[in-house]
Amino acid sequence: MKGIGIEEYGDISKLKIVEVPDHKLRPDEVRIAIRASGVNPVDWKIREGWLQRSFSYDFPLILGSDGAGKIIEVGDKVSTLRVGDDVYFRPEIEKQGTYANQIIVPARFVSLMPEELSYAKRLLYLLYL
Repeated sequence: MKGIGIEEYGDISKLKIVEVPDHKLRPDEVRIAIRASGVNPVDWKIREGWLQRSFSYDFPLILGSDGAGKIIEVGDKVSTLRVGDDVYFRPEIEKQGTYANQIIVPARFVSLMPEELSYAKRLLYLLYL
């Protein structure tokens, strides 16, 4: 997975393009091709290390706490989502984020979006629920 993230805590100058290893999809997870990602205050707080006492992050770390995209793979036990579904989601805060080309997240954090919305509007929908 390739995205924008950090290799150490610090200010905005620490942001860079990073690659993290992919893991095999677990039965309850989905892989999503990300089409839109929100920028939130929690992202800079993670980048600057404000949450390191609460969460143990592995570096390099891709930032981003919400997104919208298209499902490209589903785990064996996922029955509510299918490949090709347009979705919005939030990843687990202690894992890799949404400033990436794709992401793997538990299906329980993913929701289907109305077809008439663009990816950006889907993301706004998530932010203002």
